[in-house]
Amino acid sequence: MSPNADDAPGDDEPDAARAAAAVLLEAKKQLGCSEGSASGDPNPIIGQIDEHSDMPLPLVEEYAAREKEVHLLILDVLDSGLATEILRTSSRISGAHCLCWARALAGEGDHDRDYLLEFGMKVAGKVANASADECRILAAANKNVPGNKFARRMMAKDGNELRRQLEWMASNASASLPAEHYPKGAPHLTAYCYLDNVALVVLQEKNRGSKPGAMSDGFYATAYGRERPLILTQKDLAGFLARRRPQDRIVVLRDLAGPRSVSAGASLMHFDAHLVSSVASAVADCD
Repeated sequence: MSPNADDAPGDDEPDAARAAAAVLLEAKKQLGCSEGSASGDPNPIIGQIDEHSDMPLPLVEEYAAREKEVHLLILDVLDSGLATEILRTSSRISGAHCLCWARALAGEGDHDRDYLLEFGMKVAGKVANASADECRILAAANKNVPGNKFARRMMAKDGNELRRQLEWMASNASASLPAEHYPKGAPHLTAYCYLDNVALVVLQEKNRGSKPGAMSDGFYATAYGRERPLILTQKDLAGFLARRRPQDRIVVLRDLAGPRSVSAGASLMHFDAHLVSSVASAVADCD
């Protein structure tokens, strides 16, 4: 998406700066303050956003109509050197005890191991105890996922197995979560975020092959929170950043093994950092 000509950076601006400006402009448009509010007052919507506000992700049916739009996000949108600082690293996520996934979902803070295990059991419980109706909704929306992972029996099995592993860790102070039990996008993240009304946006670098030191082309943003994962466009990302609620998260996922197929396993995938955005504050200041 390109910003309007009157609002866009000049042609000599780098692509990253143009992308950052476009995200900010789109966020303002979505909240009706791109040209300032009619009353001249700051936009009131930002101050009303709380944990009970609407999910800041597109509806699945709306998303499906434009699923072929461009989803690659410019790498330097994450560059804290940009004047607009659309996204920047807020805090790094520890990989201790293979609980980076729990740290990503729990949010920023110095959470100790006991807290993370308890939080992880909450995640496991949401998956294991999903109702028949909830499982039917998830299964219908994720027909492309092999193995009937959202069938009620499979959800109960996967959730209870994760809970058993976390209970074992609770009684063994030095234990880490075995790689084969690491929560996956399906069913764990998809089900938990949908059932607990949490939006989780995961930015992952585009894989350019195995050439050492290759520069990234950009990031893809996978969002959990609706009935199925969504790959966000720049417009979707702007909407999320503008309407992000206290329980919503945006994190970076890194492949510690370097470029390779994700299907090779999850043991070297690491939730690396929480991100913070300037979009909400910038939109709140518009008049």
